[in-house]
Amino acid sequence: MKQTKSVPPENAFQAMLVIFVVASAQTGIGLAVFQRFVYAYAKQDAWIAVIAAALFVHLTLFVILRTLRRYGTKDLFEIHHAVFGKWAGGALNLVWMIYCFYALLMVTATYYEILATYLFPEIPNWFVSALLIILTVYTVSSGIRVIVGFCFFSIIISIPLLLVLYQIVPYMDLRHFFPPFEAAPMQVLRASYEMSLSLAGFELIYFYYPYIKPQEQAGRYAQMGAGLTNAIFLFVILISIGFFGGGDLLKSAWPTMSLYKVIKFPFLEQVQVALLCIFMAAILPILCLYIWSLTKGLKKQFGVPQRQMLLAVAGALFLASLAFQTRQQIYNTGTLFNRFAFVMIFIYPYVLFVLSWIVGKVKERQKRRKQPGIAENSGESMPFKG
Repeated sequence: MKQTKSVPPENAFQAMLVIFVVASAQTGIGLAVFQRFVYAYAKQDAWIAVIAAALFVHLTLFVILRTLRRYGTKDLFEIHHAVFGKWAGGALNLVWMIYCFYALLMVTATYYEILATYLFPEIPNWFVSALLIILTVYTVSSGIRVIVGFCFFSIIISIPLLLVLYQIVPYMDLRHFFPPFEAAPMQVLRASYEMSLSLAGFELIYFYYPYIKPQEQAGRYAQMGAGLTNAIFLFVILISIGFFGGGDLLKSAWPTMSLYKVIKFPFLEQVQVALLCIFMAAILPILCLYIWSLTKGLKKQFGVPQRQMLLAVAGALFLASLAFQTRQQIYNTGTLFNRFAFVMIFIYPYVLFVLSWIVGKVKERQKRRKQPGIAENSGESMPFKG
C-alpha cells in the first residue's frame, strides 16, 4: 500500500477552513427531514435529543482527532494497515469504501426524491443523478483545495437561507413545547440515534486530515465546525416544533422544505425554486468529499490512478442510483444506512482509538527491548505519545 510521506504545499489548505469542511459535510440531506424521526420518539423534548446527539458528536470528533495525531501524516486507510496489518487493514478499508459509496448513493437518491416532490414530479431519475455526478466529478478532478473552496462557498450561501426562517417565529406556539422533560432517557437516546444519518460527514476528517496545515490547529476548528452544524440543527428543530406541533410534524415528509412554503418575499414568487437550487449547491460538497475519500482509498488499496477510479465510481454510482424510483425504496435503504452509519461514525472511532493505543504500547515496548544498553527489567518505561 502506498504511504503518504508528506503533502505538497500546493495541495494543503489552512486549518481554519476545516470549520467550513466539517459544517458543509453535515448540513445536507439530513437537515431536510431529521425533525420527523427525532420527534417520533422524543415528542416535544426532541430538542433535548438534538443537544444530546450534538454532545456525542463533539466527543467522537475529539476521539477521532486523538487517533489521527498519533499517526501524523497518515489517513485512516494507512492507519488501518499500521494497526491491523495488510490483510485485516485492507478488509477494514474496503468496509469504509463501501460506507462512502453507500453515503453517496443515499444523498443522490434523496435529492432526486425531494426535487420530484416539490418541483418536478415527472423529472426522470437518470437526469438528476447524471447532473449531480457530472458536477461532482468535475469538482473532485480539480483537487482537494477546490473541494474545500466549494465547502466554504456552500456554507456562505446556506446560512442566509436558514436565517430567513425568522419569518416563522411569529407563527410559533410555545404550547407545543409543554409539558417539558416528559420523554424518558431511553426515548431521548433513541431519538438521538435516529439522527445518525443527519450528522454523518464529520468523520471524513479521517481522510483529509493529512492535508491540513498546521495540523495542531485542526482539532479546534473541527470542533467549531461541528458546533456550527449543531447550532443549525437545534435552531431548525425549535422552529419546527413551535410551528408544526406534533401531528403536523409527523405527517410532513420533508419538514424543513414545508417551512419554506410559509415564507414570502415580494420580489420572489416561488421560494422553493431558489431553495432547491441552493440546496443542490449545499449537497455537492458532501458528494465531493465522500467520492474523493473513496477514490483516494481505492488508489492506495489497488494502486490505480485516482482519476480512473473517479470515473469508475461515478459510473457505478449512476447505475446504482437508477434503482431508486419510489419514496419507500429510499426510506428502506436510508433506514439500513442509518444503522450502518451509527456503527461507523459513533462506535468504530472508539474501538480504533483503544486498539491503536494498545498496538502503540506494544510496539514501544518491543522497540525499547531491542535498543542496546537498556535492561529489560530496569523498571523504566517509555511513554507512548498518544
